[in-house]
Amino acid sequence: MQFVTRAVSHGVAEIKLGLAEEVTLGNLSAVRDWSFAGDTMRGAWLTLQQDRPEDYVFASGVGHTVAELLDVAFACVGLEAGDYVRVDPQLVRPLERSPSIGDPSHAREALGWEPEVSFERLVRRMVEADMRALQAAGP
Repeated sequence: MQFVTRAVSHGVAEIKLGLAEEVTLGNLSAVRDWSFAGDTMRGAWLTLQQDRPEDYVFASGVGHTVAELLDVAFACVGLEAGDYVRVDPQLVRPLERSPSIGDPSHAREALGWEPEVSFERLVRRMVEADMRALQAAGP
């Protein structure tokens, strides 16, 4: 099983390189708060510098749909998502009652933490990394 983020970035790279014709997914309306692991780890480091332990949420605070993820990922390689995405009804799960969006306000106020890598930049990094890996693997 592959998480949707990896399925998208890898699928886009495969399509751009002519190794696949489409990416197959489930619910494109699902909302997630995608964040860069490096931003999260910087937050963890800031947490360890504090005199007393507290709970913090390290997240962008912004929700994006899987459809938005697809649009950004395909735009990174100059393609239109709608031309290459197939929805498989077997993969569609019910939508959550409340989307998975983190509230980083306490981390921002107490630690001065802010995410540095935007959603668009994160997606671009992932697609570019998958492109490099597939090209290095060769035929």
